[in-house]
This record gives sequence, structure tokens and C-alpha cells, in this order.
Amino acid sequence: MKKIFDKNKLFFFIQKPRFALVISVCIVIIGLVSLLSLKQESYPDVTPPQIRVTASYLGASAEVIESSVATVLENKLNGVENLTYMTSTSYDGSYQLTMYFKVGSDKNINLMNVQNRIQQVQSQLPEDVQRTGVTAVSRTSGSGALILTLFP
Repeated sequence: MKKIFDKNKLFFFIQKPRFALVISVCIVIIGLVSLLSLKQESYPDVTPPQIRVTASYLGASAEVIESSVATVLENKLNGVENLTYMTSTSYDGSYQLTMYFKVGSDKNINLMNVQNRIQQVQSQLPEDVQRTGVTAVSRTSGSGALILTLFP
């Protein structure tokens, strides 16, 4: 009967710790070299795509912005495809809505869907907000966050 495990081969790295250390250092060096040579676009997206919608209503309080701008925009943008959740803040004179989409969804298509919905609701917003405009910007946070965690 043939032996499956040879005791000497099984405990080789335990019996020769210097050799095991050299092998592990080589693996770490190869990993660091490959990490530095890999482009940032090649990393997988680990954070959801985000779109930030901003509006300004000069001279209005946070309560007025919430009732006249935030409610209208959030009701219209609530059914956008691939949307998981959204957070909003309103200050005196400004409103900001951050929308989070499913990981892996195309950020350009998400931005286009949001901009189309904003155009549909533009006429329901106050005149000052229409004049200054409502902007939607795609935020990039993803693989860069991964690099920041690897190199503090």
C-alpha cells in the first residue's frame, strides 16, 4: 500500500523555519510589486456608485427648502432603477441629496436616469431654484477607498 503522507515532507517547513521565512518574504514582495503595478481601474468596485444632487435656494431656511425642494425631488427620484437608498441634508440656502445605487450598476446610466427625473420635476420647483438649477454629479468612491485602506 502506498503512503499518502510522508512525515518528512509534511513537516519540512516546520523543520526548516529559515526556508519558510524566505518563501513567505518572497511572496510578500511579489504581492507588493503586483499591487503597485495594477491600475486603479482594475480593482473591483467595493462601494456602491453614488450620485449627489444639489440645489440652492438663496435666502430660504432649511424648513422651507425641505418642504418646497426636498419633498418634490425625493418623491420623484425615489423610483430610480437600481437605487438602494438615499440620504439628504438641507441647510439655509442649500440642499444636498446623496443617492446610493447597487454595486456593479453603471454609474453613467444611473446619472442619466437621475437627470431625466430631475428634468421632469423641474417645473414643480420654486422659481429661484429653477434659475440656479439642480445639479446631479456622479461621485467616484470605490477602488480609491481600497488603496487608502491599504496605505494609511
